[in-house]
Amino acid sequence: MAHSKAKFDAVSAARTIFSLIRTDMDAVESEYERQISSNIQFLDHLGKYLKDSGGKRVRPALLLLSYRSVLSGEGDKDVSAVRLASVMEMLHTATLVHDDIIDNADRRRNRPSINSKFGNQTAVLIGDWLYMSAFETSLAERDLEILDILTRLTRLMTEGELIQLTVLGSTRPPIVTG
Repeated sequence: MAHSKAKFDAVSAARTIFSLIRTDMDAVESEYERQISSNIQFLDHLGKYLKDSGGKRVRPALLLLSYRSVLSGEGDKDVSAVRLASVMEMLHTATLVHDDIIDNADRRRNRPSINSKFGNQTAVLIGDWLYMSAFETSLAERDLEILDILTRLTRLMTEGELIQLTVLGSTRPPIVTG
């Protein structure tokens, strides 16, 4: 009974927190949809498939909540926060697409994964396209610190995936230097 109540309290708390940024999250959804749309019909179809797959949008919400707690209401920075929140979702989606290829996953969010539905080649390319779209959107901020952070985090994440691949089925720890 206590576990059920704790889960309900967490869900209730999450709903309350998300309600604080509902308008911003709606703007993120619109921006995300705009960013993943394309005049190339198949690419547009893939973007819509990924968007329609859903997701909790936790990363954009955390960015917006952090922003609102520090800089809220500073005009152009509000637009930047929404844009960067959509970047977070694009990067997250790209990592999921690539991770599904690596794991040979056939489902993501109760739907066929991109790789199982369209093949690994298409999945690699849409994942890469999402990454580059996110970085292109980030460039609009004209802030090298943002790009530095995104580049460093992407590199660390990729290194982590490579380490994971080297230890699967191995009892030896990976060799990490530096």
